[in-house]
Amino acid sequence: MTDQIAIATGAIVCADTIIHGQVTIGTGTVVHPQCRILAEKGPIVIGQNNILAECVTIINTSEEPLVIHNYNTFEVGSTCAGRSVGNHNVVEARGRILSGTVVGNHCVVGPMCATAENDTLEDHTVVFGETMNRRTQTSNPKAQFALYAKHLKYLQDLLPRYNHLRKATA
Repeated sequence: MTDQIAIATGAIVCADTIIHGQVTIGTGTVVHPQCRILAEKGPIVIGQNNILAECVTIINTSEEPLVIHNYNTFEVGSTCAGRSVGNHNVVEARGRILSGTVVGNHCVVGPMCATAENDTLEDHTVVFGETMNRRTQTSNPKAQFALYAKHLKYLQDLLPRYNHLRKATA
């Protein structure tokens, strides 16, 4: 697959990010150094205002699109090979969304935790602990969103000061 990379105006994508295949990155999304976005078979569509921390891997080995919607955080070393990720989710450090998985909204995959392949995380699901326990989150998403917005703005201001960036193409 030839590279077809579309980076929206307002996206912050560090120059040393490895991007292959058909990839679209939405406005406001922040991609830290040393991330890998690999559309091996099907396209990857990353929505608006997402945060991909250092060493995150987003990979699509399916012919179906991998769609990551808006306001998601992928923390250091996390991996996403799922089919779709909704809005306002967090994949904590070294967390993994495995192949074919569908993630709803307001979900958390804990540090070093993983989904099963072809799994479904309903809205507000938290995956945690050594045995990948699950529970339903009861915290207030509005309070979390205010903090997320501040974090995103901070990164959008800080990263361009200290990193070379890829230019917008869309």
